[in-house]
Amino acid sequence: MGSAVVIGASGGIGRALTEQLAATGRFDAVHGLSRARAALPEGVRWHRAELTDETSLAEAAAAVAAEGEVSLVIVASGLLHGPGGKLAR
Repeated sequence: MGSAVVIGASGGIGRALTEQLAATGRFDAVHGLSRARAALPEGVRWHRAELTDETSLAEAAAAVAAEGEVSLVIVASGLLHGPGGKLAR
């Protein structure tokens, strides 16, 4: 059926989504993209992806694409903004 990709896999919602997707067995692979490596469920393939870094996004996308067709992408990420609308780090 192809792969599933969860962007923001290290957060609470993203991690829960990767757990559910991996448990279904419906996908050839489940990929979790996040800034930091998280304790993802067994079998979930982690790729570093920093939303403010175009290079890391391109590298993560290339790694996922190299493994075959993607049939589901879920964006479960968020960006925190500080005073003046600047991204908080």
